[in-house]
Amino acid sequence: MNTSNDRLFSVSSTQSSREKFVQSIPRAPDLLHLADRGRMEFPKFDCLQTDFYSFLWQRQPRVKSREEILSPVEPNRRILQQMETMEELHRLRSITQHNHLNSLVSVRRLNGIVEGLPEEVRKAMKDYQSKSETLETLRRELKNLRKLYKSLKPGPARDRAEQVGKQVKEESLPALQGASTAAEAMDKAMQTNEDAVRQAIRTALGHAEQEAQDTQDAVEVFGPSWGFDGMGTTTVPDDAQTEIARALMQDEQLRRIARIAGRIQRIQDRAKRTRVRHGFDEIVDTKLGRRLDELVTEELVKLSHPVLCADVFRRMLNGSAVCYERRGYEKEGKGPIICFVDGSGSMEFGSAILWAKAVALALYREACIRKQPFLYGHFSSVGCGGPNGSGIDQMIFSGQPGEHDRMMEFTRIFHRGGTDYRIPFTAADMALGAENFRKADVVFISDGLFP
Repeated sequence: MNTSNDRLFSVSSTQSSREKFVQSIPRAPDLLHLADRGRMEFPKFDCLQTDFYSFLWQRQPRVKSREEILSPVEPNRRILQQMETMEELHRLRSITQHNHLNSLVSVRRLNGIVEGLPEEVRKAMKDYQSKSETLETLRRELKNLRKLYKSLKPGPARDRAEQVGKQVKEESLPALQGASTAAEAMDKAMQTNEDAVRQAIRTALGHAEQEAQDTQDAVEVFGPSWGFDGMGTTTVPDDAQTEIARALMQDEQLRRIARIAGRIQRIQDRAKRTRVRHGFDEIVDTKLGRRLDELVTEELVKLSHPVLCADVFRRMLNGSAVCYERRGYEKEGKGPIICFVDGSGSMEFGSAILWAKAVALALYREACIRKQPFLYGHFSSVGCGGPNGSGIDQMIFSGQPGEHDRMMEFTRIFHRGGTDYRIPFTAADMALGAENFRKADVVFISDGLFP
């Protein structure tokens, strides 16, 4: 695909962003297969893939006008134009903007739009693309012959170029008529099936949003060891994100666990963002700060003065307003975390094991935020799983970059044995005696069913 020809693309984009997408395709082999399948319906489907990626990845994309593109990609522009105002697209873009992986994952659902179009529309668009491509080829050939004719001196070669040019021009007339007729048929098919076209686009965008959200959740739950940015989002490199996404595509159970863990994390993050009202905290001193609810009484009185209030606001912006320093007595968990998940056979009923592992992953993320070690274990009964049939598998995760692959592999463990609580209790007691797990939070996750 020629990424340098801007007129082949219906969304305003740079050549570098288009090349970034094309270079990523070999790392996502299914995109190659999907492109081959899409070209059976749309000859310019690879251009549509690139446009869709640009639409999702860029911060302020724009669908070009008809005059800015070549005629063979007009059907692509029509689809993107229909998509542009949809609420489903805005929701999808909220998790794909400047997110390379989520944009790539969403492009995989583009085939759903094309294949979901009414057959009349697909045929009309394919016919138009084919005939307009023929017309464009003849126009390019005629343009090159004109250049050649002007560069030649009078003689047999120039006469031959003129003769070929006349033949190409004659062929262009029926090709132009065919393209015009195909354009009218496409317009009619789009108008007749407008609701069905929009429904196909909405359905595919909904599936893309779900898949992108699942991928985002997986990166968040398996990748916290890479650290976090200022907004609390994991800073996982592109290669590691691709590894996580590929593992999810191949493992339905892992995908469901990541989806549940993602929901738990979003609830947890919202709870953390909600400020706690400290009604019974003790005022122990004053300090310099910027929060309105901490200002001392004298500063609050100044806010009612037309001149002094400006000085208070200025000092609040600088963090130098006089505030009360309060001391609360609510204990906060900030230490290491020990988590044991029941791997007995009864945990398979009602997806209990999926929820248990999802909670464990949420706790792992919390340990990474705390910059504390996380001891993760799966237990059942003696003779069922674990080294030498010990009934327990356990591993320490220290929050080091790159341990996402070990975490995914360990999450897959499921003993399907009995339930012996003595095993995890003993393991937890031994861990608490270690220097790096003193004062650790200990969590047991089980369905409570045991002999």
